[in-house]
Amino acid sequence: MTQDLDLLGAADQAGPPTGLTQRLMRTTLLPQVHERYWRPALGRALKGPSGPSMAGEVGLAAQLLRLEPGHTVLDVACGTDRCTRAFGAAVGPGGLAIGLDDARTMLAKAVAEGGPDTVAYLRADAVHLPLKTSTVDALCCFAALHMFAEPETALDSFARVLNRAAGSRC
Repeated sequence: MTQDLDLLGAADQAGPPTGLTQRLMRTTLLPQVHERYWRPALGRALKGPSGPSMAGEVGLAAQLLRLEPGHTVLDVACGTDRCTRAFGAAVGPGGLAIGLDDARTMLAKAVAEGGPDTVAYLRADAVHLPLKTSTVDALCCFAALHMFAEPETALDSFARVLNRAAGSRC
């Protein structure tokens, strides 16, 4: 059973608004069309006709992160969950894939889809990650850094939570 935890409570979002795209993520419409129309159309426009498909992106991410059974992987700005479930399958029964986002509507769609017991969702601040130092083996943040009010701070936070001793990947 997929689990979720909300660390933002009544707050609409974790930080200051950064633009139209971020506001759209909080609507009820975008989560319904995000995976099927929005993300594929934007991805095709940005990657060109010879770029990887949506499934290809997920496979490429899992491959580059070199996920193994027992790993803990953090999927920052997971949205409606394009990658987290695949990461959960890759880390096996002894691992954990955490999908983190601050948009209630996006996470609600991800949780509704269900997933393996190795997946959990966290509504939290992606810039100031609420995780202890060196707690994840791999981290993915697909096409979202531009929506953070403090992208440099987010990158520092990503580096802080990565387990360097385990040869973590980002």
